[in-house]
Amino acid sequence: MGPSSSILAISGSLRRGSVNSAAIRAAARAGALQGIAVTMSHAVRHLPHFDPDREEAPPEPVVAFRAACAGASGVLVAVPEYAHGIPGAFKNAIDWVVGDVCLNYKPVAVLDVAAPGRGIHVRRALDEVLAAIGARVTHYEVPVSRGDRDADGEIDSAEVLAVLSAVVVDFAARVGCKLGRDVGLSADE
Repeated sequence: MGPSSSILAISGSLRRGSVNSAAIRAAARAGALQGIAVTMSHAVRHLPHFDPDREEAPPEPVVAFRAACAGASGVLVAVPEYAHGIPGAFKNAIDWVVGDVCLNYKPVAVLDVAAPGRGIHVRRALDEVLAAIGARVTHYEVPVSRGDRDADGEIDSAEVLAVLSAVVVDFAARVGCKLGRDVGLSADE
């Protein structure tokens, strides 16, 4: 099955108040407003630990995650830096797709929301991991500060929201997503 005309959006953070997750949600809403199909995946939270012995018959959450990755025209990720690297849960998700090749040579947008001067280690680590699967990576820097978020932690800065909207439109154009007024935001659980 070939890719659809949609973007799969994934936060690499499990923290409820994560700025990375807030940015992914805001980007998904911006995409929907532009008529771009953006599906948010929360699979990172639900995938079992990677086990190469289970590659032949992976658990259902892995099958669903792989299918979502394969079916997307491109993948948008925002990943925090933990201990100078990629958070374990996100790296686990990537490990599950390596053998399936569903992200191989796929366009991946890395949304960097860290303050200037921060997050350099995770960017390098992501570049290495994504290079290993041949992903076609585009980096977007959209620093988000505490003042850019409301009391619930959602991004409410008009300036940041405008930049996120431009990012989604640019990435959608790069991956060939079609614009349509009837396209809405969806989320998998």
